[in-house]
Amino acid sequence: MPKCSLCLSEVKSLVKSHIYPRALNQREGQPASTLAVVGRNTRPQKSPTGIYERFLCQNCENIFNPCDTHFVNLVRDVEIWERRLDPRIEDPLAWVIPEGVVSPRLLRLFANSLLLRAHLVSHPFFRKVQLGPHYERLRTLVLTGDPGGDDEFAVLLIRQKGIIGQIGSEPTKLKLDGVRAYWLAPPGLRVVVKADKRPFPALFREHQIRDGHPVVAIRRPQLQEEVDDIKLITHPFRDNISRILRTIP
Repeated sequence: MPKCSLCLSEVKSLVKSHIYPRALNQREGQPASTLAVVGRNTRPQKSPTGIYERFLCQNCENIFNPCDTHFVNLVRDVEIWERRLDPRIEDPLAWVIPEGVVSPRLLRLFANSLLLRAHLVSHPFFRKVQLGPHYERLRTLVLTGDPGGDDEFAVLLIRQKGIIGQIGSEPTKLKLDGVRAYWLAPPGLRVVVKADKRPFPALFREHQIRDGHPVVAIRRPQLQEEVDDIKLITHPFRDNISRILRTIP
């Protein structure tokens, strides 16, 4: 019998589990549009469903539903809540998301579960996520529905505007003043999740997601070199990926 990669139970069958939620690729009430997923060492793909594997039992898959739904709704409404931001009080680094739009707890649970799923799957797109000694603690937090302490797997929310932010990209390892983290890039909003016992540097810690604090989206403009980079890594496969990439000038 197959074994669930999360709870380790033997079950009759494993379910089809997405890593980046499939619903990020469609508007509510509309059919899914084509998703482009881009990686340096994997062939760019055109997919209406995104990347998935069968590695979880149904009970473990159900753990992710509330936080996935919350994140999907946040992404779907991103242009709405951006218009509600007051430019007179706009921080040059980050936008404060209007109160009532986002739950810090659910957002952190989503980031934890996304990092865990990326670690558990075998797909080469997520190969850079290797949690090592941090895995067991993250697994416990996800199984118990606990986001952890403020500085455990701390989360930064990134709003990357332009074409780059619309594409699902592979995870990247980061170091912020020596503190290790992962850049996870589902379509719409990016998340940076710390995988280090040390806290984020002060500038980033000020903007990490915490209960009782305003939730901010750090502003990340689209840089011309990133557009050029996307062109480079998609050539000569550009005709095989989505309309999103083919609109890059």
